[in-house]
Amino acid sequence: MEERRQHLRSTVIKGATLSNDLGDSRPCVVMNQSETGAKVQIDALDFIMGSSSIMLKFTGCDLIHNCRCVRLHENIVGLEFMG
Repeated sequence: MEERRQHLRSTVIKGATLSNDLGDSRPCVVMNQSETGAKVQIDALDFIMGSSSIMLKFTGCDLIHNCRCVRLHENIVGLEFMG
């Protein structure tokens, strides 16, 4: 299969927290990431659905990404980093 991503993703397993625009947050695991996005595993997809803005904060550091959801499948979320 041809790779169509502009930026290759690196496999990582990192703890993180997702926060939606309502102020709710849930723990998640970042499975892979690139300069422009990440694949995240989370138990509660309903938490993501309907949110116009999602914040991804990595555990143990101050790095926070403002994201938008570009893909949902079972308990996997594809996120695009915004600005």
